[in-house]
Amino acid sequence: MTHTKKEAKSWKDVWSAGQGVTSVKTVASIKDTVKEIKAEYEKAVDEISAKRA
Repeated sequence: MTHTKKEAKSWKDVWSAGQGVTSVKTVASIKDTVKEIKAEYEKAVDEISAKRA
């Protein structure tokens, strides 16, 4: 009997030990995520502008 070793393909064969699973707190839509990032960006810009004034 001949055994051939298959090479793992990063897009096909995934080995996970569960790392990162508990870091997911919510599942949000792209729209909500973009709104949140935009709000965080605008807050950061305002804070930097206030420090420069």
